[in-house]
Parts: sequence; structure tokens; C-alpha cells
Amino acid sequence: MLQRPTLETPAIDPNVTTVDLLRAKADGLFRTATECIRQQDRCAHLGKLSCGQTEKRLAQTAARQSIDALATMLESYEKSSSSLKVEGADEAWWRKANAVWMASREFARRHSGTDVASKNLDAPDAGRFGELALDFELEASALLALRHATESYSQVRPEAV
Repeated sequence: MLQRPTLETPAIDPNVTTVDLLRAKADGLFRTATECIRQQDRCAHLGKLSCGQTEKRLAQTAARQSIDALATMLESYEKSSSSLKVEGADEAWWRKANAVWMASREFARRHSGTDVASKNLDAPDAGRFGELALDFELEASALLALRHATESYSQVRPEAV
């Protein structure tokens, strides 16, 4: 996997706990995942329209950037949550955040797989097209799971929206 630099926000208030920082990262992961979904929906919508190639290309670029941002937020959340067990009143959002994290990770993995597979089509082959179609179906399923996870998170953390 490609290493990406992460940007960490320092705690300004000394009263901020590690749970508060983790919740902030979870909220950021949620918002980034939501934007990623929005960009994927936008590309799909533009694909149905008879709009110019420039607009479609720009939308695809924005979608790729949102996936890159998602990968960065995934790494940031993962590093912060790996050594922390959240309990009590915070457990509800923490469980939903972990669901967003897992769904985001699966979507990013599936997307990178279809991206590579679609670029490696040397010669037209019905078998390869079938495999590619399956890859895209699995990516769509991962996007649906991400959509469900973000909707569930927004119900326990409406202030994150």
C-alpha cells in the first residue's frame, strides 16, 4: 500500500482527552467518507447525462481526490484507535465509527482493485470483461456498505454532519 503523509491536528486545549481526539478523527473520517460517496454519486449521475468529457474528467479527478483523502483519514483513525478502547456513553459512536472505518477500508481496497484492473485491459477478452464486471459489482457493494455505515454513524453523531 502506498504510504501517504498524515496531517495531525495538535490538541490546543490541554483538557482534551484522547477519546475527544479519537471522536474528532472519527467525525472527520465520517465526513470524508460522506464526501467520497457524494463524489461517486456525482460521477455516476454524469455518466447518465450527455455532458462534455471535460466535466466528466473533472468529476473523476474530484472522486479520485476524495478517495485519496479517505485513505489518509483511514490511516489517521486507525493509528489513533488501535490502542484505545472506548467504553460507557462513548461506546455507541465508537462502534459506528469502527463500522465506517471497516467499510471505508473495504471500499478503498475494492476501488484500487478495479482501477488497476480496468487499466490493465490489454486485448478484448470476454473472460477479462466478466472479471472486470464482477470487480465493479463488488466495488458497488462496498460503496453501498459505506453508505449504510455513514448513515448509521450520523444517527449517533448528528453533530458530526
